[in-house]
Amino acid sequence: MQEYLQFAEAISDEIRVIADFIHAHPELGFEEFQAADKIAAFLERHGFAVTRQAAGIATAFRADMKLNDADNAPRVCVCGEYDALPGLGHGCGHNLIAAAGLSAAWIAAKYAEKHHLDLNLCFMGTPAEEGKGGKVKMIKGGAFADVAMAVMAHPSERTETDSGGLGVARARISFHGKASHAGSAPERGINALDAMVFFYADMLEWKKAIGTRERVHGIITNGGDAPNIIPDLTQAFFYVRAATTPAIDKLKKALDESVRRGAEKAGCRYDIEWDEGTAPILVNRPINLEYQAAWRDMGEDIPLCNGDERCGSTDMGNVTQIMPGAHVRFAISDGEPCPGHSIAFREAAAGSAGFANAIKAGAAMARILIHYSQDQSFRTAVNADFHQRRHK
Repeated sequence: MQEYLQFAEAISDEIRVIADFIHAHPELGFEEFQAADKIAAFLERHGFAVTRQAAGIATAFRADMKLNDADNAPRVCVCGEYDALPGLGHGCGHNLIAAAGLSAAWIAAKYAEKHHLDLNLCFMGTPAEEGKGGKVKMIKGGAFADVAMAVMAHPSERTETDSGGLGVARARISFHGKASHAGSAPERGINALDAMVFFYADMLEWKKAIGTRERVHGIITNGGDAPNIIPDLTQAFFYVRAATTPAIDKLKKALDESVRRGAEKAGCRYDIEWDEGTAPILVNRPINLEYQAAWRDMGEDIPLCNGDERCGSTDMGNVTQIMPGAHVRFAISDGEPCPGHSIAFREAAAGSAGFANAIKAGAAMARILIHYSQDQSFRTAVNADFHQRRHK
């Protein structure tokens, strides 16, 4: 592991400049032009062949490195994210995800070059993770079609192996009634707010019985225009989350039924539009064990997670559904409480402790990439675990 860390130290300062720039210039999903350009330019300077606008997405790119007889090696991939949150900037630390990914790609390339290894490596620049499914669109556009395995690292309150994640589907709900004066002619109206209230109350009843790793949550985005007008339109935005695709489908059906019953009870029409959502993460135990071992070799014992600890969602889940992969974690601070999507997390994403751990996570991922590429027994174990979980 010492050799990986030596490579990490050699590139750390250059990557820090990029991470700090991205943090200081937050860009929302599919608008990350400056971040994508900075990351791609770094990779080009260091010998990667960059394809911009990957899968037809303006801020997506792919950077490939082939060393020696690369066609004899499986293509391994590290993903980088760089989008920010509305109103909160890098409150999810995606600038550090980019840093960890760049560290992994550069270290793996340098290690393979020094040891004359066959390496087929790519860095996938993946925009718009925050609620827009950038990786889902890149998968559909063929960007991952020739990739054998992919990893990425996300900042968190502690360093740990991949702790899983729920799949999510999002529904935009509309109830259509008939407007009328609420004081002088309420009988001439059809109250779309009544439909919304009936729907919400119906949903709360069955929500009491859902599983411990199932979630239903949302907001009313439009409750009407004025108190003296019977609302002819009300709208809501809801998420359902679960650990398996069948469980997500079950929750979607239940929410659909609550919407239907609410509309019928109020005499309204309704629309419900589901997005394509993101899939649950398929945790890979051999990759988790290797990530844990790498940190142990760097002097730190980290938890080995089972994959059922997290209830958030990410489009990396879709990647792990089609190939072996991992969404590992590194500590963003020295132990202070620091929940994600917070001001404290945003501030920590610009700090030295989080950056140092991002670089170490990159070194650990580089070792995983090299081992998968070069070690047939490790590759077989990783692939077998993926296929076993995929077909459960």
